[in-house]
Amino acid sequence: MLREEEVKKWISDAIREYFSETQLPEETPININEPLLSRQEAAAFLRISIATLSGWVGSGLPHYKWRGKIYFTKSEMLRFLQSELPTKAKFSDKSSKHFLS
Repeated sequence: MLREEEVKKWISDAIREYFSETQLPEETPININEPLLSRQEAAAFLRISIATLSGWVGSGLPHYKWRGKIYFTKSEMLRFLQSELPTKAKFSDKSSKHFLS
């Protein structure tokens, strides 16, 4: 059985390999060396509950799935929230104020 750190490394390596073989437009800002966060780590980073995080995933929050687990990157979460929060009524002001200010 793989440990969580091994899974994160495997996913990071797979993403790195994919993007090293894929031509991306120059304006695509991607950091393939960015660490992946578990659901618990992502929720703690955003200072929200796991339930809120799950709702945001359902609303399009970028994530990676592997063997039934979900992983996130800080930059993709912040980019999504900065672009989506002002236009989505689904996100409450109460849970978003502290990390977007």
